Amino acid sequence: MSSERINLLVMPTDICNMNCLYCFHESYHEKEGKMSFATLQKLYEITFKHYSEVAIIWHGGEPLVMGLDFYKKALEMQKQFCGVKVRNSIQSNLTLLTDKFADFLCKNDFGVSTSFDGCKNDETRGNSEEILKGREKIIARKKNCGVIMVLSKINIDSLIESYEYFKSKNINFTINPYSSIPSPADERLKLDADYTVKKILELFEYWLHDTSCKIRISYFERFLDFVVYQKKDLCVYNSCLGKWMGIRYDGTIMPCNRWLPAEYSYGNVWDYEDLSQAFESSGFKKLISEAIERRYKCQSCIAFPLCSGGCNNAAFNENGIANNGGKTCIMMKAIYQHIIEVFKNIQAASPENDCNYNPRVISEIRNSKQ
Repeated sequence: MSSERINLLVMPTDICNMNCLYCFHESYHEKEGKMSFATLQKLYEITFKHYSEVAIIWHGGEPLVMGLDFYKKALEMQKQFCGVKVRNSIQSNLTLLTDKFADFLCKNDFGVSTSFDGCKNDETRGNSEEILKGREKIIARKKNCGVIMVLSKINIDSLIESYEYFKSKNINFTINPYSSIPSPADERLKLDADYTVKKILELFEYWLHDTSCKIRISYFERFLDFVVYQKKDLCVYNSCLGKWMGIRYDGTIMPCNRWLPAEYSYGNVWDYEDLSQAFESSGFKKLISEAIERRYKCQSCIAFPLCSGGCNNAAFNENGIANNGGKTCIMMKAIYQHIIEVFKNIQAASPENDCNYNPRVISEIRNSKQ
């Protein structure tokens, strides 16, 4: 058995009961199909026998569409394999979450997260009340449930308002800037790079000086972790290749859950006896060669120590995987330069002004020196 860890974004269905404006499934997938237990068993066999640690993120589509019995069976099937540590989590809109489903997820230590676009959620995702009710079912069972807020032109002018909204409900969240895709809603959603930087940094300064803050914005805290601990734990800030895969309901293997054309496919689970063989596929070789080309171009960039060349899918959507210089790069460089400098200045300064800053920031900075 390999000593390595693998992260699998398993998409057991493309079906979704919602129709979010920015969903890539709307443009690229048929919104149908469910994973068979035969395909799931094959995935388990080629993975659990060859990796000592496997993180499965059940994704979609909407993974709860599969129903509670599917996940009960999926966990029972995992128990067939010894010597492998499996960690399950799920990314769901939570609108289909029943009390029984919540009991099952929490009892079996599933990590649970959702998406909610702050005070503009009704315009981008809808079902706001149902999503929050689903989240409360998880919180009521003494588990965490973080939130991803997709940042688009629709909600960029209400960032501080959304922050206060999340704070009032004690919701930890992160920011995921919208990346343009072929979609009828793209004009309503797509971001201007310079304006996005301006608004994100406004939120950063507001959050930084919020002395009553009790929630986390992991988008900012990842910069802090890098300054204080030199830690990078986000897939887009590390080379995901060789460490992550996306598995579609029919067994097709892709780099992750985000859409890329078939030329970047790693094949199908039925093609292999060991999942790591997928890293010898023509699709993986094409992707890694283009990613290396982009990262070579990125090495002189001020933000490269943190972003490591960024996300392959974001690059694909902007200038192609082999190229940098798109909106994501422009935003990252400006945001990185500002935030890193601020954190380093606080770190170097005397603690006498600590009372003017977010206590979470000060705690991380001062505790790191002990």
